[in-house]
Amino acid sequence: MNAERLFLYSLLLILHFISCASKDSINTTKIIRDGDVLISKGNSFALGFFSPGKSSNRYLGICEQRNVSVWSTNVSGEEADTSVAQLLDSGNFVVVQESGNILWQSFDSPTHYVLPGMKLGLDLKKGLDRFLSSWRSADDPGIGDYSYRVNPSGSPQIFLYKGEKRVWRTSPWPWRPQRRSYNTKFVNDQDEIGMATAIPADDSVMTRLLVVHTVVF
Repeated sequence: MNAERLFLYSLLLILHFISCASKDSINTTKIIRDGDVLISKGNSFALGFFSPGKSSNRYLGICEQRNVSVWSTNVSGEEADTSVAQLLDSGNFVVVQESGNILWQSFDSPTHYVLPGMKLGLDLKKGLDRFLSSWRSADDPGIGDYSYRVNPSGSPQIFLYKGEKRVWRTSPWPWRPQRRSYNTKFVNDQDEIGMATAIPADDSVMTRLLVVHTVVF
């Protein structure tokens, strides 16, 4: 059993045996150490350190109950002096002030996975470009060769790139998903250009989009 699978199974066991006593938040007086786990309030997601595949390096990651890693630290974030970090049931890891103002969130720095509630594309107000990037390999969650991003030139489209080469694209705007289960819409206005995903009313069905180092699902 490789290290990543062992980590995910360990998190699942924790999700099963720890419910009411689990914590989904930390503040600046607490430290997440290797072996510590944050569990979202509804026991849907867990955050902790792991070593993917055969790698000996440790990364901070989020996994869901189906043994799937949905986010990992291949990007950097901002630090705050007075803040609380919380793992939400959506899978979003947020750093918030006591007032509730979000200082940083993992949904603004997607890696290889789209969860319901995420957005891809340009946030013109915040100056964000949210896009997916594959892992380098099954053992390394660093930024790989493939990326899935919005190109706003002309009629906006979403392209799959291998390096700088376009290898696949969606239809031009107004883009509509081929399957209703995707529960997405394309936004093109003065504030943002991109794809917005919604959390389905029936949370028993959750469609996901994943970019891996060999192919896209």
